[in-house]
Amino acid sequence: MTRLHQFARGVSSSWLATLATVTYSLLSVPIALRYLSVEEFGLFVLLIQIAAYFTLIEIGMSAATARILVDHKDCRDGDTYGSVILTGLLFFVIQGFIILAVGILAAPLITALVGVPSALADVAIQLLRWLALTSALTLAFRVYGSVLFANKRLDLIHGFMGANMIFGLALLAAILASGGGLAGLRWLFVAQAAIAILLPIWACHKLELLPKKGHWGAPSVSRFRELFGFGKDIFLVNVGNQVLEASQLIIVTRTMGLTAAAIWSVSTKLFTLVYQLVTKIEGTAIVFFAEMMVRGEKDKLAARFRQIYQLTAGIAVISLAIVVAINGPFVSVWANPTLAWSLPLSGLFAVAVALNAVTRCSGDLIIHTKNIAAFRYVYFMEAVIFVLLSLWLSARFGFYGILGASTVCLLVFRATYTTWRMAHYFSLPATTFWWTWLKRPILAAIILLPFVISSPSLTNSVPNLWGQLFSALAWVGLPAAIVFLFVALPRDVRKEFSQRWPQLSLLTK
Repeated sequence: MTRLHQFARGVSSSWLATLATVTYSLLSVPIALRYLSVEEFGLFVLLIQIAAYFTLIEIGMSAATARILVDHKDCRDGDTYGSVILTGLLFFVIQGFIILAVGILAAPLITALVGVPSALADVAIQLLRWLALTSALTLAFRVYGSVLFANKRLDLIHGFMGANMIFGLALLAAILASGGGLAGLRWLFVAQAAIAILLPIWACHKLELLPKKGHWGAPSVSRFRELFGFGKDIFLVNVGNQVLEASQLIIVTRTMGLTAAAIWSVSTKLFTLVYQLVTKIEGTAIVFFAEMMVRGEKDKLAARFRQIYQLTAGIAVISLAIVVAINGPFVSVWANPTLAWSLPLSGLFAVAVALNAVTRCSGDLIIHTKNIAAFRYVYFMEAVIFVLLSLWLSARFGFYGILGASTVCLLVFRATYTTWRMAHYFSLPATTFWWTWLKRPILAAIILLPFVISSPSLTNSVPNLWGQLFSALAWVGLPAAIVFLFVALPRDVRKEFSQRWPQLSLLTK
């Protein structure tokens, strides 16, 4: 199977998995709000965000193991491939025990620090400990996911994730409907952890992706040093990334309350969906980029990276324009009109999401060169400044303060550094990445801006909420589709599409 077909399969499966995740996100909110109070729901989403910090203990070993396995997957007859797997497995088990210990002991302190009301403190501590247990078990067996990634079986990784989401949604509804309440959600965490562990193990054995008998090698100090040396750099990147993603909701809760946390969680759902869908393109391509690096295919890497970079920016701009227009009516229909953001606030968040999507392309490529260098500190510095700045600004400007701090910090730290590194890596001017390659997405944004700004005037004249949603979708969605095909989509990508599918030849005219 060619790389293009593998890539297409990986992207399509990732989008299906995202669809399953979106289904969970969309339906879990009304299900949860039917049986839980707004404060209980806010606590539920807050605990999930806090649990994301547990994964920091793995210090980047998942990504490091997956990337180093790419170096050795073409030679499974030697002992190196198996040695990397066993060394990673041993280290993951140790890290799992650390997560379990930290989660159980620190749960009371964590709930106090984030400002959980005393009436909900006991159940919060209980759930946080269960999350620590399930996170520990999932991490202990994560090496099997690394094996699937290295062998480009992203379709299976995404398929398992999607199945877990659908199962989790059904179980969530069953637990809450039976009167289990917040405390009963521990069984949801346990069941989803079991699926996340067992399915990758089964797939690796079924597809014979593991070394054959006699070729396993053994865990070694040299392999540990290789994994740890690479992993510790990724760890610093992950620290910043986790703080940037998870701290926003925590800051909202701390400075504005649990009701504001519920508003943030609901009003950002569509934007999170767009970010997930858009970054799946680059997230699938990165393993192919790593293989090109290993095999010395630098010219092909440069061409494909440019296409992915431009495609990511183009899809992000088009999708976010639609989301900004429909976000208010969508939240009103899906949850409650009081939880909906204004158009300017949605627009500011869209800018932050687009910048994050583009810089992720460059950031992931830097990581997979295995020469992270100063990038290990960039995320961390951005995260620290963001937390300090947003804590100050959120008290004065609310949501606008947090989003403004996020955008400024991203531009000053991450965007500046990744642009410089990519310019050096590909021997191109820095302006290439923020103008030459982005001219068409920027033009697309300018064309769609009047449609987005005028959408509230159109929707406000429609009395029915569903009518408002569909009128906004049509008003911005139809021109967005045309602008994407003939403005935002890179010309060589359009040409390649038309060559492979002649019925799309209109795109090249």
